[in-house]
Amino acid sequence: MAEHKRTGDPAGTTGQRIRYYRDQAGMSRRMFGGLIGKSPEWVKAVENCRLLPPRLPMLTQIAAVLGVRDVTALLEDHGGVPVVVFAGTRHAALADVQAALTDYRVTTDDARPADPAHLALRLSDAWRVRHCSPDHRTRLGALLPDLIRDAQRLVRTLRGAEQRDASCPGCTSSPTSTSPTSLRPNWCGWSPTAH
Repeated sequence: MAEHKRTGDPAGTTGQRIRYYRDQAGMSRRMFGGLIGKSPEWVKAVENCRLLPPRLPMLTQIAAVLGVRDVTALLEDHGGVPVVVFAGTRHAALADVQAALTDYRVTTDDARPADPAHLALRLSDAWRVRHCSPDHRTRLGALLPDLIRDAQRLVRTLRGAEQRDASCPGCTSSPTSTSPTSLRPNWCGWSPTAH
């Protein structure tokens, strides 16, 4: 496959353009595929033109994930349609949440990891905000980055059963579990018997 210039506008097929912008974003096929709900094999097949170019809804999602402002930059025939026309504007907090999800940090500091019970309460609070707050995107944008990083730090410092339980707080069989799934029915005043 011919390499295209790494500056300016990429040339080539839609697949080559997707690869160009994916490389520019520093994403692996696995990471990129995960963000758009596709396998790394699908991404490779599209980039190598073994599959037809994706349809507009997928191209819009690809452009948004890769930070491409104009969907047609992914197409062989440039026309000029901004992503915002189809995808809407990005929430201001989205970049911080995405960074927390995609940045892998090996911490060398001596900071103590969060207590699993406290982390479960913070997760429960975030779940409640998501389902009960009218401005949940803004409020979650403030909560999630630190919650994600603290959970990652905790899981990296624990071993064995403690690590498993911290990785999946709703998976414990304890009847006193404070997992989000055990708390969910009472949030926002919702009760399964009332509906």
